Amino acid sequence: MNSTKESTVKKLLTPLLEVLGATAQVEKQETYWKDSTLTEVNISQPIEFQNFESELMGVLKTCSLISYNWYLTLPTGLSNTIGIEISGVADATSMNGITWVSFDVVHE
Repeated sequence: MNSTKESTVKKLLTPLLEVLGATAQVEKQETYWKDSTLTEVNISQPIEFQNFESELMGVLKTCSLISYNWYLTLPTGLSNTIGIEISGVADATSMNGITWVSFDVVHE
């Protein structure tokens, strides 16, 4: 977040949390160690893996609302979905005040 002021960070977080949905929760919020003018925020959101492909498409659709340009790390095969880890990072977002964003999906 492009601020360390609590009220500004909360204002910037509100639209992101709305996109992520009701189960998204802020886990950590602190001054970013590389740049003291920024705030680092970690958000977690549980995913029900009843239908892995459907849930993964939901994650990707949500990501498309946050940024149009993602760098993804995917496993070489998706035949076994247990133990799958998928991650992405975007350094340009469609949300004001968010400098960069990343996500990890882990299916244990």
